[in-house]
Amino acid sequence: PYTTLFRSEDIDYIHTGELMLFETNCLVLFYDDFSTNYAYTRIGYIENNDEIKNILGEGQVEVEFLLDD
Repeated sequence: PYTTLFRSEDIDYIHTGELMLFETNCLVLFYDDFSTNYAYTRIGYIENNDEIKNILGEGQVEVEFLLDD
């Protein structure tokens, strides 16, 4: 039933600030540019991401998404 929500595609190059879904249960926020052979579903991106790597640091990071009422 969820297959229509996921539009996985082969991604050749990842850009800093891109937000993607890996498989069906892993949300990934990228903070570096690199080439890849993996497939992701594009969700969105963060504009003005020059400082994202410094802000997030290294290792695992917890990010919270909130919806306005």
